[in-house]
Amino acid sequence: MSSSLKRLSHLILLVLSIMVIMLVLFVNSISADESLDTEFEVVEEISLISSALVYNMDYEQLNKIMTAMISNRKDIVNLVIVDDVSKGVVFSYSSNGSIKAFNGFSRGYMAGHLLPIVYEGQLIGTLNVEFKSKLLPQNNNYYQDSSFIIVFFLFVLIFINLIFYALLKLSVSSSRRAEFGSKKFIFITMSFMSIFIVMTVIGGYFILEKNKTIIEDRVELYLQKNISDFNRDMNRTKETLASIYNQITQTADFQRVYQGLVNAEKFSDEAAYEYFQGALTNIINRHHDFGLSERIPFLIMNIEGNVVAKQGNDITVNDINKTINSPFIRALSGRAGFLPPKKSVPQISEIYYGDLYFSYPILDVEGRVSGILFTQIPKLPFIYFDMSEYNFGASGELVATNNSGRIISKCRFPQGDGMNCGHMLSTIMQDRHSSSSYLELFGDYRGRESYVLTSWYDELNTILVSKMDSNEVLESYYEFQKGIILILVVMSTLTIFTTLYTLFLGRNANDKLIKSNHGIIKRLGHAAEFKDNETAMHIVRMSYYAKIIAIKHGCDLAWVELLFNAAPMHDIGKIGVPDHILQKPGKLTPDEWFIMRQHPEFGARIIGTQDNELLKMAHDIAIAHHEKWDGSGYPYGIKGEKIPLPARIIAIADVFDALTSERVYKKAWTQADAEALIISESGKHFDPSLVDSFVLSLPEIKTIRSIYVDNN
Repeated sequence: MSSSLKRLSHLILLVLSIMVIMLVLFVNSISADESLDTEFEVVEEISLISSALVYNMDYEQLNKIMTAMISNRKDIVNLVIVDDVSKGVVFSYSSNGSIKAFNGFSRGYMAGHLLPIVYEGQLIGTLNVEFKSKLLPQNNNYYQDSSFIIVFFLFVLIFINLIFYALLKLSVSSSRRAEFGSKKFIFITMSFMSIFIVMTVIGGYFILEKNKTIIEDRVELYLQKNISDFNRDMNRTKETLASIYNQITQTADFQRVYQGLVNAEKFSDEAAYEYFQGALTNIINRHHDFGLSERIPFLIMNIEGNVVAKQGNDITVNDINKTINSPFIRALSGRAGFLPPKKSVPQISEIYYGDLYFSYPILDVEGRVSGILFTQIPKLPFIYFDMSEYNFGASGELVATNNSGRIISKCRFPQGDGMNCGHMLSTIMQDRHSSSSYLELFGDYRGRESYVLTSWYDELNTILVSKMDSNEVLESYYEFQKGIILILVVMSTLTIFTTLYTLFLGRNANDKLIKSNHGIIKRLGHAAEFKDNETAMHIVRMSYYAKIIAIKHGCDLAWVELLFNAAPMHDIGKIGVPDHILQKPGKLTPDEWFIMRQHPEFGARIIGTQDNELLKMAHDIAIAHHEKWDGSGYPYGIKGEKIPLPARIIAIADVFDALTSERVYKKAWTQADAEALIISESGKHFDPSLVDSFVLSLPEIKTIRSIYVDNN
């Protein structure tokens, strides 16, 4: 084998190795899960850190620590810490400089997280944190994945061309084993083509299945975390309520009045019983800041199970289960807890909506359990957690069901009546005390296919169901699937096309292969434009404008033809810019503008360093078409004739067409205004000599504009 064929074989092995490495890196990248830290965990951390400082009134140190934490969290919009004793704000922060007034424990004070600050069991303050709005993190890397696929299959195309070039070289070399066009040569070529297509399809299938598995694993983590967040919040609610009721029941007034009630009930003293009942109700209702008032029903029982005081009729003796491991028995042993949800709409059998109640042991001065307090959970923002607060995405939600599968909490998409959610069955109902929980795919209460994760909540005697519509979960997968299939079809078609040209056209196929490469360049140029707010006609017009200007400038016709074919690649780097930046109708932020200004470098990287004259020119255009004659352009700020001539020509053609074309963020300029702008920028943005050539080209440019009009 000749030295040139050896070098070619080494190059083929190198490209193949790069493709394998890219595949391995891609699989590893989509396997990496993002951090699942939640906003609430941040709020809990702030509450824990600030508790001792608020208790000791060390506000100077509190200010330093909170300021340091906020500087590391760019998503905090507002933060307010209130001392519960003085009701005064001891620390406040606002990203826009406008601190919102704090008004007690009013619900809806800020769209954020309201959390009590507790120190050694005492409620000493309140923390409110508001975060920037953000979407649920998902595996929405479709465009990044698509960019990878495009680059990967560019390597595939290079690999194919190298193989066929090697076959052609082998066919004319002295060491050839098969004559070009012979049956043996055809068999070898067709076998290679078939194996390559099969391997590509298998590889595409593997990538798709891996992508789907990663998406499902990730949604399982989020659904599980949704349930874990609810469990954590309920535990915090239990701790908060226990702290509140501990402060109430351990006061001397409460102990005196409660003991009077117990004695009055014991000796059947109705007058004393009525007096102490009213006194105890007044004591509890005085704590209105904690949501305890005449609107909150409660029931107090002694250790024998007899009622000694009550308010309202929402909770009765019949609602109290006294079996082993019931809330009553747990309270007798000194443990606070929850009661199973009680049906709150008994008159409508098709609707089942449960209210939550809390049990707390009343301790005497010697620390012994002397009674049990049952009360409805106060619906305050720092205590009460409505199921709707755990909704996420467009369809994600958390609901609770009873043993028969009837939903007993609010649902996100009620059917018919405002509270009618129907049933939600799952396999956990057959083994409700199982600790294992896994992702299921079945119809939800609306009949829509959903990814569902269930967990038994023993204390409430309910099943927690965290779910999300499969269409939303797999949206990025379906988009990625379309891209993979399209690329596989295009690649397979191109492979067959190239093979047929190799077999039946021989050496003459080289000329047609060049034309094919030109077509690919144009299609890639169109791909970049389709991601932008521009149209395919923009590429056509701009390419012709550049060709006309180059001819007027006296450039060689062969060189002009190269320019015409390389022009569509000028914005190929926009493939690497996220859509929300490209298609943003308004002004870009500094961070967005920084990313946008990187697209020339992205384009240069996509094209790479090539020996091919066309791709060399495309590379020069992609990297330098936003440079300016006076050096104020980007990405490198080069100026004058250091800017490649093709890029200077494309700069004029691109700007002129952009000015005279309508976009979602602007109206089209008149041709006269656009011409005036180009001329005024001579010597600043544009090469003065090329501006002169542009002026000479205006009649032909006007004709091109009238022919290639955008189709709306």
